[in-house]
Amino acid sequence: MSDQARGKSASIHVEERLEVFGCTPDALRLLEQIWTEVEPRLDWVMEVVEPRLLKAIVAGQVSAGCDVAATVSAFHECMIVHLGRPIDNNWMRVAASVGSWITENDAQPYVVIAMMQDCFARAAGIASEKAADSAERASRLAILGAVNHMACELAVARVNRISMHREAERREKIAQQFRSTIAELVSETTKRSSAISLMAGRAKDSTRQLVVDAAEIASAAEQSAQVMNNAAKESATLVHSIDTTRQSVSEISRVSTDAAREADSASAVIAALSQHTSEIETVVKMIRDLADLTRMLALNATIEAAHAGAAGRGFAVVAEEVKALARQTEKATDEIVRQVAGIQSSGSRTVDANIAIAQSIGQVSSSTANFEITMEDQSGQVTTIASMIDETAMTARAMADTVSSIRSSAEQVDSQANNVEDAFSSVNEQLLKLDAAVNDFLKDIAA
Repeated sequence: MSDQARGKSASIHVEERLEVFGCTPDALRLLEQIWTEVEPRLDWVMEVVEPRLLKAIVAGQVSAGCDVAATVSAFHECMIVHLGRPIDNNWMRVAASVGSWITENDAQPYVVIAMMQDCFARAAGIASEKAADSAERASRLAILGAVNHMACELAVARVNRISMHREAERREKIAQQFRSTIAELVSETTKRSSAISLMAGRAKDSTRQLVVDAAEIASAAEQSAQVMNNAAKESATLVHSIDTTRQSVSEISRVSTDAAREADSASAVIAALSQHTSEIETVVKMIRDLADLTRMLALNATIEAAHAGAAGRGFAVVAEEVKALARQTEKATDEIVRQVAGIQSSGSRTVDANIAIAQSIGQVSSSTANFEITMEDQSGQVTTIASMIDETAMTARAMADTVSSIRSSAEQVDSQANNVEDAFSSVNEQLLKLDAAVNDFLKDIAA
């Protein structure tokens, strides 16, 4: 806008204000007359400024750093402009400067306006004294009130404008901070969301692999449990077989003990038989001696029968029979001797065999006793192993159930991971919407 345009706009603004507040040309001329009457007593008019200003400072209604002397001087000059200068753009800038002072000194606007009101009240008192009649007094008070109200309106408008400007700056600063903070939060949240989404994807892949591994482990555990069950059954069968074998070994040990006892009895019988054969040899020797004697007697009888001739013929026959009997007896005796020798030889071998058998049976009995003890130990160990296998089978079954539960939980985790991934996708969408909403909100604030 050009200076001429701005001047025209300001001129129109001044004229509008004068019209609104009732400042007619006659009223303005009356104001010039009033100033000639107030100017000589202006110091008295402005006496209220300093005490009221000090009181306001003490009450905290004006900043403690306010320069009292400079303020009194400024208000003095301002009153000169308000009453003694033409109401134009410069007049309005001076009036508005009061608003600037209010803002700079952090003063309460109503306190300053009341202070200005007191000054105008004193000026109105002087003007009333000089009025010719009540009509003129009313005209004087009206123009002073209009000037006062216009000055106060300009001061308040400046305060509001400055406040609005400061508020706009504050809001812009807040908006900038808010925009920066939200942008950082959205960016950081988006990054973290993407990172967590990526982690969720990896976790989902890991979970799926865990499901596969858990299925394989569960299958292996099931097979292990089945193998352990079969092993438990086999171990139970083995325990039964060991018990049966141990019983058979016990029976063998008992039979071998009985056989050893019978072998000892047989050895005793054979020893007695050997003794009897020895006695038979004695008898046989006696028979052999008798046979030899009989043969000698038969030989003598034969010789005597030969000497006797016919008379001894019968005796010779007898002698010949006796001699034949002696030969048979000798032959039988030799056979008996031979048989007895065989019996003695067989008995000796039988005794030796029985002794060897007894020794072998003793060794067998000792071995079976040791084997029985070993079988008892093995039976106990196999029973313990069977119990451990049963416990292992139960553990494998429990492990299979646990792995199955883990697989079920892993499947649930996989489902939850899918939900988390979907949720983070939704979060990213919401973050984009939030970013757009924040931008719209900031635009509304800035407006």
